Amino acid sequence: MDNAILEKLVLEVAQQLKSEKDNLEDAIDIALGFSKTNSIPPECLIEISGYFALNSNYLFSYVFSNVASSISTGKILAVAYSNAGLALSKIGRLDDAEEQYKLALASDPNHVTIHSNYGSLLRERGRLDDAEEQCKLALASDPNDLIAHSNYGLLSAKKYMWGLSCWKLCISSVLPTRRRP
Repeated sequence: MDNAILEKLVLEVAQQLKSEKDNLEDAIDIALGFSKTNSIPPECLIEISGYFALNSNYLFSYVFSNVASSISTGKILAVAYSNAGLALSKIGRLDDAEEQYKLALASDPNHVTIHSNYGSLLRERGRLDDAEEQCKLALASDPNDLIAHSNYGLLSAKKYMWGLSCWKLCISSVLPTRRRP
């Protein structure tokens, strides 16, 4: 994909987001139209979304995730919804974030990261039993996923007050032991 086209897309979104009305939906419409006109594949939009999330610019991350979800299918669609859920949770739109995670799981019901992130959101919202269900589904999807184990440990700390011991047990069961020579 031509970097000049992607830079122009990001600039147009930035101009809309920095406008006086700061209208997120207009920025999404602009990005969607631009992406369709310039045949920008959803994988590119996911990469852009991830870049902005890593740099804590969650409004941009949400815009590009949302656009990717509008033009993708399958696993890419699930990742787009999941990225949108993460971005929305970071900007405080928790109900919308939860809806995005549900859409992501409808697209890919066995995705460890989606279950794990959704469980974290539920934990933050105080819905500990629902969070535990998501943590268990994450670990069922991939029993070796360190982040899923860590999230379950954090949940246990909040729910059972013995989470640190559980977390250490979970990590020790996944990480290989090192022996001194």
